[in-house]
Amino acid sequence: MQIIRATELKNYSLTSGLEHALQKVPFQDEVFFAVREGEVSGIGVRWINSFHPTAKYVRLIGDFPVAYLTHHIVPQDKVIYACWEDDQVIPVLIEEGFQLFRKTYMKIFSIKCLLTQLEHVDVPSYVQSLQEVLNEEPEIFFTILKINYEATHLANPVVALTWKEWQGHLLIDSPDLTLSAISKGGYILLHSISTTDYEIGWLGGTDLQSLLKWQLTKLQQQGVKRIRIEADTTDWYAMALFSFFNFDKIKAWHAYMKRV
Repeated sequence: MQIIRATELKNYSLTSGLEHALQKVPFQDEVFFAVREGEVSGIGVRWINSFHPTAKYVRLIGDFPVAYLTHHIVPQDKVIYACWEDDQVIPVLIEEGFQLFRKTYMKIFSIKCLLTQLEHVDVPSYVQSLQEVLNEEPEIFFTILKINYEATHLANPVVALTWKEWQGHLLIDSPDLTLSAISKGGYILLHSISTTDYEIGWLGGTDLQSLLKWQLTKLQQQGVKRIRIEADTTDWYAMALFSFFNFDKIKAWHAYMKRV
């Protein structure tokens, strides 16, 4: 097997399957092609996530040696491969020394279903909107958000940012400034997808089920029907919030890591 770069690809052609799969990889800082018996048999892709800059993220397409992607990655010190829990590449990753370090669960709940689950939870006595916090004490809030996010991402550290930079990152994603809410115990940020669908963003703190119930009631009053959630096993805030749900029932997105 020979590994080549894109500049050397002119003598070869990609099958439609490989080309289509490559187009679906959103980041392509480095692309390598495996050639076997005169044909391109697979593709290896590497990139850096600027928000988590100590790792190289990799993806395999077709027949490509994952070991090749773990070499020459300085200044990064780890390689991360993410895939669905039933992906056929997992035995290969484990054989190469990768270890599972996080599972991510994604699900869409109906507002009605969640309110039923939280029926016996009391709503908080005091709630501030994100807009109010931005107007009054943004430094305190974004410092707490920064500390909480960093604490739940120790395995793959986040880039060092000031509280103002955290504020900028959040506002770029256009959170709902009214229904993203902060209580005395914690915060849950919401993002609108459509008039009938929302998703939960960054969250942290305590008594989050109480705060979520307050938000769901407001969403229901506005005609919102569904809410999307994403919960990482490394994020104890999210796992506590949705402790009433058995995530083992749904397919998980696995993240594997190899330190080099």
